[in-house]
Amino acid sequence: MSDCEISDQEFAEALRVVRGGDFDEVKAALQKLGFEFWPGKDPNHWMYIHPLLKGDKFSRYPRNLYRQHGPRRGSDRITQLDAARARQMIRALQALVTSKRQEGDDE
Repeated sequence: MSDCEISDQEFAEALRVVRGGDFDEVKAALQKLGFEFWPGKDPNHWMYIHPLLKGDKFSRYPRNLYRQHGPRRGSDRITQLDAARARQMIRALQALVTSKRQEGDDE
């Protein structure tokens, strides 16, 4: 699938999953959109970026997706900060894809 073929429904579904906050579901939704993941030093930390965003002034840096752990934490939830950053990255990708689509329509 080409990056410009990501539908608005797929972006909406990914944002819905991020609102739910389940770590595994969020990671899978981001991967479905084409985000690349690699493990951090801690097995509960994953870094991610989308190849199209590497040239973006604000979204070019990898973000962290952290699985909370410990006796007082739900091990399947992400933090509110990580959810906000995931939404930010999804919206940045959506804006870029929409822009590329519109450029293609103009030609």
